[in-house]
Amino acid sequence: MEFMTAKEAAEKWNVSVRLIQRYCAQGRICGARKNGTAWELPSDAEKPKNIRKVQEAYSNPPFQNLMPLMNTPFHPGDCQKLLAGMKDGARKDIASAEYYYFSGRPEMAKQKAEEYLTCKNPELRLSACLINAFANLFCICSASLSLKYTFFPIYWQDLIIKSRCPCLICSEVSSLTFIILSMVV
Repeated sequence: MEFMTAKEAAEKWNVSVRLIQRYCAQGRICGARKNGTAWELPSDAEKPKNIRKVQEAYSNPPFQNLMPLMNTPFHPGDCQKLLAGMKDGARKDIASAEYYYFSGRPEMAKQKAEEYLTCKNPELRLSACLINAFANLFCICSASLSLKYTFFPIYWQDLIIKSRCPCLICSEVSSLTFIILSMVV
């Protein structure tokens, strides 16, 4: 195998010698080895890609499905237009569940998000778990206000909504609301 020096590689790739040395030290050039204080690179080695440009090249930004309504800019009052313009599918369903929750309809939000609680896509599953947890909390808190002046602590357990959500958030919300309800009544 033939080798070239860092200076030769720098000239070949039109970069500085110091950048080649950094690439070698970081292990970004396959087959590079240190001979004393100088680096030797395989003559057929390819120039490493610029990490900054590789990150910009993603066609789908990360977390594009996580709470899509909250992560999409729109003018006040145009939320329904935004939903109508979305393609049918999981992203639209989660966005609709968000819309129901934020418009004061937590039961509909839970119903819409429920099918995604066991989804394989982690963004959709997390979105569904968050919507479900907060919708449950909303329902329990509004129910606790009506119980504030009653003396039926036996109903506390009935108020804690047994969610089918497998995440830790929902189970913690249920535990937390039980504690809150016991302090309220």
